[in-house]
Amino acid sequence: MGVRTAISFGIAIVLITGVATWLTSASLVGPPVPSYLQAAPDAAATAEASHAVGSAPSSESCDIVRSRTSLDLPNPYQRCVSASGVVYSIQWTSSAENGLIFAPNAVTPSAPDTCIRHLGGAWWAYMSEGNQGEERVCANSFTFQGGP
Repeated sequence: MGVRTAISFGIAIVLITGVATWLTSASLVGPPVPSYLQAAPDAAATAEASHAVGSAPSSESCDIVRSRTSLDLPNPYQRCVSASGVVYSIQWTSSAENGLIFAPNAVTPSAPDTCIRHLGGAWWAYMSEGNQGEERVCANSFTFQGGP
């Protein structure tokens, strides 16, 4: 085999491998994960969420947060507080939503029909496409939780 043939063969292998890797990751990894769902919030956000849970009313209470807090979430977002934790939801009015869950007492919070990922400590990220009852491809490192 000549040098040109070897170089051409090497380039073809690299291109085929690259395309195959891209196609595999695009089909198996699922949707992209927003940056605010990739790491656990800092100590200030944890203290804020813990305080909210400690002073939670007897039933769930939700409000819309329109300005920055200790969380690095796009505004506005919905915050629902109960005695079991806090759910921070982005795009809560559409069929697709995502956000954070602060669940200090739960091993894994209940998030039916969503893809969920443990971020660390009491923090979890979730992503939902709104396809109730259908298992979907989750983003890398997220796990699907089916509905009741």
